[in-house]
Amino acid sequence: MDYNLLVPSKIVRSKRHSISLIINNNNELIVRAPLKCAEKAIYDFIYQKSEWIVKKRAELKSHSYAPLKAISGEKIPILDNIYEIMLYDKSRVKLVNNIIYLPKVNSSKNLLSYIKKFTKNYLAKRVEEIAKTFNFKYKDIKISSARTRWGSCNYLNSLSFTYKLILCPKTVVDYIIIHELSHTIEKNHSKKFWNKVKTCCPNYKESEHWLKENRQIINLI
Repeated sequence: MDYNLLVPSKIVRSKRHSISLIINNNNELIVRAPLKCAEKAIYDFIYQKSEWIVKKRAELKSHSYAPLKAISGEKIPILDNIYEIMLYDKSRVKLVNNIIYLPKVNSSKNLLSYIKKFTKNYLAKRVEEIAKTFNFKYKDIKISSARTRWGSCNYLNSLSFTYKLILCPKTVVDYIIIHELSHTIEKNHSKKFWNKVKTCCPNYKESEHWLKENRQIINLI
């Protein structure tokens, strides 16, 4: 066993009654512990959970995604397609078949702007379609740069989605949309909420599994 995998990156103490472990998107081990919990007790707990920690960190590493580079030949997943980046000398971004042509100048900035615009246009249409199909009412949608949440719904029923959502398959995108639209009716994750999600998306657990297995894709761009 590689005992380095059991060394926590951070120990967070708070007013809680038990110790918990989290493996975050950066494959770091985060420990949450009671304020007066002895350090020995913390490390004893870590070693008790050593098999789980090693397994989870290995799984996360196997599903890791290297940050995308705006260079020719780089490939990027968008919905159910794989697109290839090609740098060229002109000044505008264009999509031809499955190739995204990027200006050589400020290629990273241009790629990010294109993805955000693509996401906004796609989600604006898709959210409206799903809302009409299942009779949801929402105020508006916004595209954010969130790094830990795929989407959210506030008390005014305004929806927000990270532009990184476009990196997921269409079925997963639909699930996230339905998840947030369901919050326009049920603001918590009660049984009623999940029943609503299941009614609209019977195979939602498959999408949840995909998100769990591929959660690092949110760090791709």
